[in-house]
Amino acid sequence: LLKHIISRVIARMNIKESIKNVYRNSVFTIWDQTPLFVAFKIMELAKTYVLIAINNKLTPSGILTLEDIARYCEMIKSETKSLLSAPSETEEWEWNVQTIVYIAKNQFTIPKDKKVYDAMSKKIVPVNKYISISGCAKIMARYNYSQLPVLDVEGNLIGIIFDEDLLKASLNYL
Repeated sequence: LLKHIISRVIARMNIKESIKNVYRNSVFTIWDQTPLFVAFKIMELAKTYVLIAINNKLTPSGILTLEDIARYCEMIKSETKSLLSAPSETEEWEWNVQTIVYIAKNQFTIPKDKKVYDAMSKKIVPVNKYISISGCAKIMARYNYSQLPVLDVEGNLIGIIFDEDLLKASLNYL
């Protein structure tokens, strides 16, 4: 739903205000050779669903989202058996009915051999902080992205902007 609002409404509102007061200047980065399961743990600890991957030159090389990680998850099914019975307190020996409970569990795991580079989106569509709110929304809509990295004039990563940031900023123009 939010992607439709971005593409059909905000992109067409012609909001000329730049994103410089809207984008987030704190952005989580990760080395693109980090194991994918470690990246997932970092996302969990940082309470984020997106990481900007950087390469050995310390420049952005991709974007990793929770959806990207989910594509690499493997489901492992396990089954355990539990016997529910108790001995009689009065009889030394008797015929008892035992209740056997089978517990089936599906568990998702992330392969240990996959790296961030394997799963990330390698097409980076950056914006600078002077692009208009509507211009940024048009780029998000064109590439079907929910977030874009914000770079300075030298190409250094200075932040990130999410679709929800554009939505909040556009409410002032309704």
